Amino acid sequence: MEKKEQLKKNYILNGNVWKVILSVSFPLIVYNLFLQLVSFFDSLMASEIGATAVSAISIVGQVNNITFAISTSLSIGGTIFISRFIGSGKSKKASEYSNQLFLISIIMSFLLLIIILPFSKNILKLLNTPDSILDISLEYYVTSMIYLPILFFNNAYIAIIKATANNKKILFLNLIVLTIKLILNYIFVYILRLGIIMLAVSTLLSQLIITFIAIREIKYDKIGIKINIFSTKLNAKILKNMARLSLPIFVEKGSFFAGKIMVNSIGTFYGELAAGALGISNTLSGIVTIMFSAIQDAESTLISQNIGNNNWNRAKEVMKKSLVYQIGLAILGILFYTFFMDKIIGLFAKGDLEFFELIKQIFRLEYLGFVTLAITDGVIGLFYGIGLTKITFVINFLRLFLFRLPVLLYIINFTNLGPVALGWAMLISNFCVGIVAVIVVLYYLKQIKMKKIDVYNQI
Repeated sequence: MEKKEQLKKNYILNGNVWKVILSVSFPLIVYNLFLQLVSFFDSLMASEIGATAVSAISIVGQVNNITFAISTSLSIGGTIFISRFIGSGKSKKASEYSNQLFLISIIMSFLLLIIILPFSKNILKLLNTPDSILDISLEYYVTSMIYLPILFFNNAYIAIIKATANNKKILFLNLIVLTIKLILNYIFVYILRLGIIMLAVSTLLSQLIITFIAIREIKYDKIGIKINIFSTKLNAKILKNMARLSLPIFVEKGSFFAGKIMVNSIGTFYGELAAGALGISNTLSGIVTIMFSAIQDAESTLISQNIGNNNWNRAKEVMKKSLVYQIGLAILGILFYTFFMDKIIGLFAKGDLEFFELIKQIFRLEYLGFVTLAITDGVIGLFYGIGLTKITFVINFLRLFLFRLPVLLYIINFTNLGPVALGWAMLISNFCVGIVAVIVVLYYLKQIKMKKIDVYNQI
């Protein structure tokens, strides 16, 4: 291992925990914010086209999230293994798992493309997409699916960069991507006055930048891990190991996004404006919650590397201090939106008072759940790092099928709250799952302390 890589590894395993978490998570926070800002600006620029375009992007975005969850789960599973091998000094194993991650990501992306494209319209109809926006939603959906292989490839590349904790590179890459994306959006929407399809096209073109850089770094061996995709064959044992971690993560994240789709689908009962308002609410809350996810990514990587270095006590400290950062961000997010909510929502409503009030009614309930969402993400980060991904599945299963959908259906059928029921369902489910996460993590920490669970033998 090169001297620079060795120094970085030593810092991660032995440096001040507060500083290590901040140095590893900050580039990821900025990176995730860029991703969310892309969604924010897509919705904002779509509002220039009209409320119909906003609703179309909202609906398609929720559908895409389930598909993208496959890539995310593969990447998280791969990152857990790769970072564990880096922490234990097994560079050859890290290389083997990195190659398999790239290969399976490419294969899965093309399989999904072949399966999804012929049934795109049926999928949107199944989700109760209003007829008034079905055609525009279909065009946007098909266009966004075309860059699926590029997104899967890029996610695999970024997962490996995360495993090496070289998150400054991720930050640099996405500064370039966001800049190009915003420039293209401005040209397509404000200058050429083209439709929302071009918002998906701009995403495709900007993502290609990361693809080209990844290919170049693989070719010239600049990642820090030996990658040779073309001479790699599928390894059943490695794929089985990765699936053992990735499958529960996919079910967890897939069910989470499926829950949002179901809420959106039920929301169409109140009309297309309600679906659009919920989508804007999700986008605004995502700007804060995406930072929780960034710290969660850093937390799981650091925990995995420290467990690989046989240092559970330090891994536990990483979890505790990550929670402090996440809860702090949640409180700052609540304060920020308390003071600037009306101005930000006004950017999307474009003078439509009905749309403005609808967004506000839903969002002011959703953002109150930031603290419990932060706690949940911190707990899940610990379980990711250990390799107990089945626990994260159970937590999010309860969020959807016990706390969200039943609550929403009850409010709709037995109250007269109207579209604001969507906001109440989000708040109640996020609060309840946070309580469950606290109970579960306390139980497992006690089991580990009593040596009934071996954290060094979970992957």
